[in-house]
Amino acid sequence: MDNIKQWFSERKAIYYILSLFYAGKINEGLELLNKSNLLNNFKNYEHNKNLSKGACKVIDEFNKNEQVDYKKVILEEHQRLFVGPTELLAPLWESVYKTKDKLLFGDIELEVRRDYNSIGLDVKPSEAADYLPLQLSFMSRLCSISQEYNLERLNEDELEKLRENLVKQKEFLNKHLLSWVPMWLEDVNKNAEGRFWKGLVQLTEGWLENDLMEIERLYINYKNF
Repeated sequence: MDNIKQWFSERKAIYYILSLFYAGKINEGLELLNKSNLLNNFKNYEHNKNLSKGACKVIDEFNKNEQVDYKKVILEEHQRLFVGPTELLAPLWESVYKTKDKLLFGDIELEVRRDYNSIGLDVKPSEAADYLPLQLSFMSRLCSISQEYNLERLNEDELEKLRENLVKQKEFLNKHLLSWVPMWLEDVNKNAEGRFWKGLVQLTEGWLENDLMEIERLYINYKNF
């Protein structure tokens, strides 16, 4: 992490790309994924096997489906897994996995909504804030805020704001994304027919795990300034 600004920029892009896929914006996600060379960067990543194995599954699926319209295949399975119209096989809401009654708009959703509001982000009252694409977009936005500082010449006020931002990122990963994504991953693996979504969710879990570790390391460095 020699270039901190670039680190924040790359993380912002990765969270955004993942949010696009889970929101069903497959064309946009694939376009950015190809431009970023993300899969090739992750497939040989030695420090987190979920990242490397997930990337390899997605690459294998692309290679297998190169003679067919894999965009259509991916979108159709997104619909079947995450949207319906029948029973949701792998719901994209945190509350489903962390509450006994699996109902939306409870305490968890309110807590997530407050996190969004703390940085000026609003979610429609009719939309559950603990939706995975929104949670990933929130992390992308936190990375974007960090980029706004001159990270090589921080004054004391900026340094404190950066520390607070890193704490927000750590807490959101621990309290929310990493507290339910592993359970959700099991549903995807059980119900997905192709390797794309199995690979992407494994890559996502690996990315979240690895990112938390990197954030904690950076926070310790800035905490000691």
